[in-house]
Order: sequence, then C-alpha cells, then structure tokens
Amino acid sequence: MTLRQKLAMGGGLLLCGLGLPITSFAAGSCNNTNLVGTYNASLTSAAFANAVNTVNGMPTSATSGTGTGTGTGTTTGTGMGTGTTTGTGTGTQKSSIATGLVGNASSINGNVPALGRFYFDGNGNILGADSTGNKIAVGTYTVNGDCTATMKVNSGPSYDAVVVAQGQQVLFLETDANGNGATGMLQRSVNFCSPPTNQQNFGFSYFGANAATATGTGTGTGTGTGTGTGTGTGTGTGTGTGTGTGTGTGTGTGTGTGTSAALQPFATIGTLTLDGAGSFMMTAYVYSNGSVQTQNASGTYSLSPTCNLTLSFAMSPSGSGTTMTPLPSFSGLLTQTSGGTGLITLQSSGTTVSTGTVIPQ
Repeated sequence: MTLRQKLAMGGGLLLCGLGLPITSFAAGSCNNTNLVGTYNASLTSAAFANAVNTVNGMPTSATSGTGTGTGTGTTTGTGMGTGTTTGTGTGTQKSSIATGLVGNASSINGNVPALGRFYFDGNGNILGADSTGNKIAVGTYTVNGDCTATMKVNSGPSYDAVVVAQGQQVLFLETDANGNGATGMLQRSVNFCSPPTNQQNFGFSYFGANAATATGTGTGTGTGTGTGTGTGTGTGTGTGTGTGTGTGTGTGTGTGTGTSAALQPFATIGTLTLDGAGSFMMTAYVYSNGSVQTQNASGTYSLSPTCNLTLSFAMSPSGSGTTMTPLPSFSGLLTQTSGGTGLITLQSSGTTVSTGTVIPQ
C-alpha cells in the first residue's frame, strides 16, 4: 500500500470525525507527539526573497561607437575605423528561494514552488513520497518541552521552529548557510481531499514585486584600422598612384538597455469560485503600476487526492470589466476538502514567485 493510499484511509477517518485527537497543550509540556499528522508547508518570505534577488542583481549593458582615423603609407591616405567597447559587471549572490520543506520533489504533492506537504509521525520522523507514491523518510524533527523545535531535511536544509495553536501550525526559520533567513509556516491538513461536488467560494490574497526595466546611454571608445588611397607626384616624367595603410583611433557614442535594480510592487485580493464541475471564476482587485484595477478571469481547476489545487486560466478570460492576464501558474494546498483554509503559490511573471492564503467564505 502506497503512502498516498494510507493517507487516503486516514483522511476518511478524519472526515468521519475519528481522526487523531488534538493533544492538549500545557506550559512546558510539548514533545514530538504534539507534531503529528499531515502538514502543508509554505515559504511565507517568498515575495521578500524575490525582491532581494532583484536588488542584488548586476545588470550588464554594452555600447558601441564609430570613429574616423588617418593612416600614413608610402603616400598619404585617409581611412575609416570602427571600434566597439563592451562593459560588463559580475556579481555573486545566494539564492533566497529555499528548498527542503518547499519546492521538494519528495513532497507528498510533488515539487511545487514555495509549497510542500509532509507527514510527521509523532516519533521525530518526517515522511514524504517517491515518484511512485511510496513513503520515504525525508528528514527528522525534535519538539522541545517549551514548544520550540528543530527540523532537518536529508537534502541539507535545517530549521528552528515554534509549535503554535496546539500543534495546528508551526512557524519555521531556515538556519543553514543557504537559507538566507527564509521563513515559513506549516498548517495541519486532512490526509485526503475529494473534488468538491458543490459550489465553493474562497477569498484570497498575495503580494510581491517585479523588476522594472530602465534604458541608459553610455559612451564607448574603439580603435580601428583604415586603408586610404592617395595620389603622389614622382620625380621624372610621370605621375604615379600609391596605396597607404594606417591605423586610426575613433570615438563614438552608443545606447544600451538593461534591467536595473528598481522594483514595482504589486498586490492582489479577490474571490475564487469553484463550481463543483471543474470550472472556476475569479474576481480580483489588483494593485500594479501605481493604480488599482478590478479584473476577472476564468478557466478550469483540479483538486488532487493530496489536496493540491491547480488553476488553468483560459486564454481569453470571460467576465465583466478588465480581464486578467493569465498567470503562468497558480497552485494551492487546501487543509480540508470543504471549508478549510489553504496556502497558495503563483508566478506573476516568468521568474517572480509569490505566496498567499485562500480562506473559505
């Protein structure tokens, strides 16, 4: 029996009210059994991490110029030279988009940017799934008596954590050298989700920043070789023609375009309606480029047994008002099939990843 099948059985029990009881907390009484069950993980600092990566980026631009030079040979000629100069800058930075508890192929729901899903067994083991759905050990955890905790993923990332809300949630901070202070949250979830058969309405929100593009002008100096033909007068009875080759230096001005470290903030709240038959409607209030617009979108959705919600936007969104540009990706993890809050991740552009929340209405 695969992990997903076992979790499906457990999810059935939870939906019937026969799931694991929530352990009662008392001051200084936490241990590993307070962190047990299936948890959805979200990198809540994803938007900030993208902003840091943009600011730390080093743009490269190039300019070119054309110059005129004079060359001297057996006779005197004038040549034309063309030179190009390119300036580059090199910078190094750490990636601030963490892996481990998020974006991990061993997650129960697969590799989803800034999201993850794992089973904590109450004995200090973190379980995920391989490509066939079989359970695998992906890490360990320890809950201390004061409800602080540590977690370690086998692929390298490690975390300090705080268990809150009687084990329903966990706040975590990545502590390894590659984490760059990434923060996130775990939310306890049912083990299994079934596609809704009735209409469900949610509210959602997310925010972030995109890089702005700027154009700059630079001056370059180049050295070119020119060939000139001149006429000379010889001693005697005739006139001769000679060719001379010379080297000249010229300067020119060119224009280069590159991406600067400027940022443009964006933020969105809205409503999401799942019709129970595989289609969705979305109304969003979007702040971008200094103004707020009401936008509409539609498309299809899917909800996997591992509670992974995926939206596929129609190429020509329908609805009144301004239509929303289809997002490259929009995924979420629900904590319950019906009436449960959830975590979302999306790409607002090719490289910008943001996280947010989805809450039932």
